[in-house]
Amino acid sequence: MDVCDMTKLEPHIEKLFERLVKCIASPHLQVSDRAMCFFENDFFLSILRHYKSKIFPILVPVIAKLAETHWHKLLQDSLGALKNIMRDVDPNLYEKNVDPNNSKYIYLVKDPSELAKDRVKTEAEWDKFEKNARVIDQKMQILVPYSEKHIVGKHNGLDNGNCVIIE
Repeated sequence: MDVCDMTKLEPHIEKLFERLVKCIASPHLQVSDRAMCFFENDFFLSILRHYKSKIFPILVPVIAKLAETHWHKLLQDSLGALKNIMRDVDPNLYEKNVDPNNSKYIYLVKDPSELAKDRVKTEAEWDKFEKNARVIDQKMQILVPYSEKHIVGKHNGLDNGNCVIIE
């Protein structure tokens, strides 16, 4: 992006920051951390300043909420620093957009108890699916271990909300 002309990015700014905010809000630490690295780049910060009227409604509510609630202390500190940078760029625009009730992206921020509830619901759906399949074929074997009870389920991201649907 350093060699890109900023005006060529203009039609893609909202999509770029929508994707970026989804990555930042990811419960997967490495995904969030790598997404935050964009803000270490001066050219990227100049994009933030130049297109702030489009970017702030996307970023500010999510960053503000995550800066208070993220489960990882170092990332929480980085989010706090980004929150301060955005506040310094335009204090009035920041305050106008900080309210999470006006954000269509705040759904990305989930607390651990919400994620656990979602996981329980998903497990119940899989159990029902397996029961129905066994009615049809009693010898059926589960070849893909989606269950949290299985060792793979605990380590493949299926049990912690890390699956991303790319639109």
